[in-house]
Amino acid sequence: MLMSESDADNDYHFLKVGALLHDVGHVVPGLDGEEKGHSERGFEFLSSFASTELFSLFAKYHHALSIDEIKEDGLSQKEKNLLFMVSEASRLSLGDEANAEENDSRKHLLKSVFSGISKIRDNVEDFKPKFYEPKKLNPGVFMYPCLGADNPDLAKEGCSRIYESFNDFFGKLSGPGINQINEDLLLMFLEENTAFIPAGRGANEDISLFDHLKTACAIASCIYKFHERELDVLS
Repeated sequence: MLMSESDADNDYHFLKVGALLHDVGHVVPGLDGEEKGHSERGFEFLSSFASTELFSLFAKYHHALSIDEIKEDGLSQKEKNLLFMVSEASRLSLGDEANAEENDSRKHLLKSVFSGISKIRDNVEDFKPKFYEPKKLNPGVFMYPCLGADNPDLAKEGCSRIYESFNDFFGKLSGPGINQINEDLLLMFLEENTAFIPAGRGANEDISLFDHLKTACAIASCIYKFHERELDVLS
């Protein structure tokens, strides 16, 4: 059992926080040539804090295509269902490419979504997209996508700074327990730190990690509310 106390309020909170944390592996640095994907890096990172250990399986299994792929000793049917709801929500948020694990430690910059629109509008074949610097969101500073090309080294440097913010944030939480993390404060923290980090590559390189996490959380919440009365038997 992941949750020592399970009731409707705890289940829903567990799901929402898990959804907001499931793709945290995108900011966790990896070693050059490392074959670990962001799911495994996220799982290991969340497991390293008493405050987030309960939610680490959301990172580990967010690419599961069926409940049968969630093979973990001691999990109740309800807990498996909650984990799979987030996996489904993540897929719906990003599309089919969300199912493709990235066994690549390289980081990438967030591409401006307007780059694709401009290419279509202006019908320019060699249109060069613009990218954002990987910085924290500052409401008092306008962030313009000024970089003309992806730069994995710059992305890695920026992610390292964001990663330290995550370490500091989770390290200051008092201890284990479902309710140690307030989802509203977590959402504010994620907006500040992941608004200029891409949620993926390819078709998803113009979607910020923050937009993906909050969308996946919203979708997972809807799935939960639809199946709320059958969590113990749904499979």
